Amino acid sequence: MLEQPQAEPPDHAAPARPPVDELTAYRRETERRLILGGVALLFLVGGGLVLWLYDLGALAGAWLCLGAMALPVAAVIGAVWLFDWLGRERHPR
Repeated sequence: MLEQPQAEPPDHAAPARPPVDELTAYRRETERRLILGGVALLFLVGGGLVLWLYDLGALAGAWLCLGAMALPVAAVIGAVWLFDWLGRERHPR
């Protein structure tokens, strides 16, 4: 009986997928950068437009309102993070 030669994988084979931990870390870092960029864009561009259209007093008021809006948002995000962390502690994967 004749032996069939072993087929070698092509050079353009897909690379091995990175471990899930690396992908999770990449996702977290990307989300963090997007959120910080959005907040910076809101404060800088929004503040710049308020300053351009009105005056320095209006800019101070706008930043005060944006900061006051950030407190409940940060509280909700913190609560979700806390519940996620507590869930992972009780039920590890």
